[in-house]
Amino acid sequence: MFLESEKVNPQIDVADYSGPIEIANIPGKGRGIVASRDIKEGTLLVVSKAFSTSLCQDYPSLLVELKKFKKGTASADQILQVTQIMKNLQNNPNFGKEVYDLYADDLERDIDLPFGVIDAARVQQISACNTFATADLGENSEMIDKIRLFIVPSYFNHSC
Repeated sequence: MFLESEKVNPQIDVADYSGPIEIANIPGKGRGIVASRDIKEGTLLVVSKAFSTSLCQDYPSLLVELKKFKKGTASADQILQVTQIMKNLQNNPNFGKEVYDLYADDLERDIDLPFGVIDAARVQQISACNTFATADLGENSEMIDKIRLFIVPSYFNHSC
C-alpha cells in the first residue's frame, strides 16, 4: 500500500477502518473525534476512502470555463469539488446524513432533509470547511491538483 501511494496518481482500494475512536459532541466545540480507550503510540486510528475526489487534471476544459466566472469566495477547483460532492450525493443518497452532519460553518446544525434532497448551499459550506487539498491555496496558487472530502477525518481538528 505504501509503494502504491508513492506513484504519481495512486488508486488505492482499501476498506474504511476506525480504531479506538468515536465521533462525540465536545462541549463548546461541536462534534469531533475522541478516544474510546487509551491508545498506544503507533496505533492505527482511521483509514477512510474519500467520499468525493476532484482530480482537476480530469476536467481541464471545465476548469477553463469556471475560471471565467467572477472571482469570489470559491476557486474553480473548489466549485468542481462542490459539483462532485453533489453528483456523489445524487448517485448515493444513503450518504446524505453522513455528509450533512459535517461542520457547515454558521449554518443550522442537525437539519433533517428529505431523503435524496441536495442542499447546494450546505454542500458548498461543507466543502469549504472540510475538504483537503494537495497543494497550497495561497495567493500565488493558480490551480490545485486534487481536492478530497473525507467523512471521518473531517471530525479531527484541522485548520480552516
